[in-house]
Amino acid sequence: MRVVVLDDEEPVGQAVARMLREGYQVTTLTTPSALFARLMAGERWDVVLCDVMLPEIDGSVVHERVAAIDPELARHTVFISGGVLDPRVEARLAALPNALLLKPFTPQQLRAAVRAAAESRTAPRA
Repeated sequence: MRVVVLDDEEPVGQAVARMLREGYQVTTLTTPSALFARLMAGERWDVVLCDVMLPEIDGSVVHERVAAIDPELARHTVFISGGVLDPRVEARLAALPNALLLKPFTPQQLRAAVRAAAESRTAPRA
């Protein structure tokens, strides 16, 4: 399974990648622009792990832009956050069906969230 981790703190992205090293192909990126460029170039993943609070734009905006490029992939985005969120961002995230995983999380919690997001790709639509 291919997973992309978008976190502006490179050590956090690398730690997440280490938690997923067995059974996953993980790409780590530190900027939304890098994610968008790779998507526009045709690269695809099964799941996006997206930090909520990024310097340029927040995770809900990343989700919106991913949805414009690949709506299916946007449905398989898991947000990750260190906790306290801007109320506007929190409201936008609450309106989305995507999971939110709070830091610190265990490798088991991370893998479960990634599996759930990936499994929703194959679930029949009602």
